[in-house]
This record gives sequence, C-alpha cells and structure tokens, in this order.
Amino acid sequence: MEIKPAYKENLLAVVYLIRECVKDMNTKNLFHWNNYYPGYQTLLADTEAENLYIGIERGIVIATMALDENQPDEYAREGFADSGKTLYLHRLAVLPSVQGKGHASEMIAFAENYAIKNGFNSIMLDVFEGNAPVLDMYTSKGYTKKGSFLFPFQKATFSCLSKEL
Repeated sequence: MEIKPAYKENLLAVVYLIRECVKDMNTKNLFHWNNYYPGYQTLLADTEAENLYIGIERGIVIATMALDENQPDEYAREGFADSGKTLYLHRLAVLPSVQGKGHASEMIAFAENYAIKNGFNSIMLDVFEGNAPVLDMYTSKGYTKKGSFLFPFQKATFSCLSKEL
C-alpha cells in the first residue's frame, strides 16, 4: 500500500471510504461515527491543512487518517498530555472489504515514522471504548490509556491513548 498526502481530488474517495466504514460499524452496533461525523467539511479542512493521508492499493483509496499538532479540547480539558511535542492521530479508517490485512498497522507505522522524522516525542489518539478490537490493536502496538472522556456530541465514552516514541 502506498501512503501519501490526500488532495481535494481524493475527497470523494475518502468520503466513500468513511461511509462504508460507518455502514460496517453500524452492523456491529458501533454508532460513534455517523452521517455527520466525520463529514465532508471535516475531511476538506484536513485536506486544506495538508493533514489528511490516504493509503492506496491498485489505484483505490483503501485507508485514511489525519495527523496534526492540534490537541483536541477534550484532551486539554481532561489534562491528557505527554512530555514534549505530540502528534495527534485522528480518524484512522480502512475500507471494510480489506480490513484484517494489516493496512491499519501500515498506517500507524507511517504515522509513527512521520512523528519521529518530524521531531515529535509521542502520538496521541482516541478510540471509542466500545470498539474492543481497535483498543486491543493499539495496546498491542505499545499505546497506553491516559484516561476516558466524552465528546460533547456523543453519548459514548472514548479512551485517550498515547505512545512515547
């Protein structure tokens, strides 16, 4: 899989990928993503800020994530912080038809390498606490739980995870 920055011409493919993930999550009773989040405007803002990345295989966008230095307000409110410079990973998604083949691990490895090359000391992210397989995946990669919190627009609890690099 080739991982590269996303451009505006990739947005429809990313929106399609996210919509497929939402449908798949709904079949698993996971409703923390929906038709509003993450939406087109969020993904467009990520693209315009040059923070959105895509994974492409055989010309098809099969994975996406955003990487930035903007600490979510919820992390700050709860006091979640690492020492040094932190990279934040948002909205990692893999097309359901190719999940379970290591693509999420490739995206995470890319994020970790990006962080190291750009002088970050850690990566921080959040995961819906009801999604045990994803929590387990991050834990197996050395991410530790900083705490739990609620997003204002969600009724579900999320775990904030981080990894020192």
